[in-house]
Amino acid sequence: MSIKMSVKKIVKHPMFWPLAIVALLFANVVFHVSVAIYAAQDPSVAYEDDYYEKATHWDDYAAQRARNTELGWNLRVRSAPDGTPGEQVVRVLLADKNGQPIDGASVSVVTFHNARSADRLTGTLKADGQDGEYAIDLPMRRPGIWEFRLHVDKDGEVFTKILKGEIPLDREVTLS
Repeated sequence: MSIKMSVKKIVKHPMFWPLAIVALLFANVVFHVSVAIYAAQDPSVAYEDDYYEKATHWDDYAAQRARNTELGWNLRVRSAPDGTPGEQVVRVLLADKNGQPIDGASVSVVTFHNARSADRLTGTLKADGQDGEYAIDLPMRRPGIWEFRLHVDKDGEVFTKILKGEIPLDREVTLS
């Protein structure tokens, strides 16, 4: 019996086409599951935490932006190497609308590299003197675009700001 004859015999078998369709569907499922597993493990792929909750409270976000404008506070982020490889000192300089330093505030930060947004660094900055300056050491090991999400609370007044900019690891830079 030749190969042509055996192929024709297999194709003509009543279970060949249903099994071929099932095999193709199974291969499709295996492919998509493996892609989903790979995507879930990739640190460059991330989603916004509580995105649905944030979307349903967009009015609160808009009200906070209006309150930020009303307060008129000025917030700058200064990042500089601290001498330890991969460590950066992040300083926040906080002033009111008249340029006077704001001391005694609680300042927290969430920051991440644009290419690795799943790897978020968080912390509370400590006051560094009496000039509206707050500081924290963070393990920022990648140069490039970083996003800083800052939350300031001073005597019940809340101020928020998101800053995004290029952070080289070899020199000081200020974002405002």
